[in-house]
Amino acid sequence: MGGAFKSRDLFDLGPDPARYIVYPGGNAFYIEDTVCDALYELGVDPGIDELENVFWPFLEPRVRRLVDSARQRARGRQKRTSIGPEQDRQIKEQVNTFDKRRALYLRSGEVDQGRIGNIPVQLYKWVFGKSRDEIEHAFIRMERCLESSECKVYTFVIFDLQRFFTESWAKKIPQGLNEAKMDKHFLEEICRLNSDTAFGGENRRLYVSERTPDSLCRHVLRLRFRA
Repeated sequence: MGGAFKSRDLFDLGPDPARYIVYPGGNAFYIEDTVCDALYELGVDPGIDELENVFWPFLEPRVRRLVDSARQRARGRQKRTSIGPEQDRQIKEQVNTFDKRRALYLRSGEVDQGRIGNIPVQLYKWVFGKSRDEIEHAFIRMERCLESSECKVYTFVIFDLQRFFTESWAKKIPQGLNEAKMDKHFLEEICRLNSDTAFGGENRRLYVSERTPDSLCRHVLRLRFRA
């Protein structure tokens, strides 16, 4: 009334709001779906950034410090939406593993992604249902936050180059691996993705053409000019 702002109680976080924060591993975190579901029932549709801002003070200090810069990388993600078991299964099956790896690294900086098949869909469901062009432009925005020193590690992780090395420390210190061997397998993986129609989606004709698309070429250029 009278143009004044009003407030209302939406959800009682209780004496320990941190109990609604889930840490799936590495430096990643997300807010329990029970919070989102309760808000949706009241007609409130919070964005991921807005919801994380509420819980930010209650994060573990170590995680808060490590992912502070990563918060800026996720601005291209969709708002959170409640999903059922069937959609959860569809997202897991249809989102390309390459996209999952990129999303996980950019969100958490996690190098050892041996558990990639078990990470929560909340970390990458924003990819689901988008065209390849939409997905790549979102990743371009997120990748701008990468430091030059991260480029080689990022490339090593997202192309899963660790599987070509037997060194016990390959998953944690890729910088020390044989560069010639890494470059060889890196280019092989670029070619594999270029011929993968499932990865190209609606633009598959571009991805199987003689010309490698810019979305893949940029990974090569990143190493050439930023490494």
